[in-house]
Amino acid sequence: MLLDLQVLERKKYNYLNDVMDISQQLAAAMDRNDQVSVRMLVAMRHDPLLQLEEIKHNLNRRLQEFSPADQELARQLLQGEGGASPREQAVADQAGTNRRLLERIIELDHRLNRRLTGDKSYYSK
Repeated sequence: MLLDLQVLERKKYNYLNDVMDISQQLAAAMDRNDQVSVRMLVAMRHDPLLQLEEIKHNLNRRLQEFSPADQELARQLLQGEGGASPREQAVADQAGTNRRLLERIIELDHRLNRRLTGDKSYYSK
């Protein structure tokens, strides 16, 4: 159980890193007013975002296979709450790292979205 969670959380981290990297490149392209790169980078972000959705789906499917007690433990670990064993703690640490990286991506995405779409920004609603 824990190994599955750790593997999925690590994959999630890798895709989040990809999204962050592409988003930073997108910001730089916007600063340069390089519209060709902007369009290309927006399209490139699509794949890691789809992969993150797939990981989320796989994680939810996997959680449903666990016993109720294991489901509760997994949910605690995925919320970053520390575990009793080193393996549990590794899962909680990775989940916490993922959450912090996701928060940074969302913050950057807010800025990028507003720059790209102005008043029509998704985040203006």
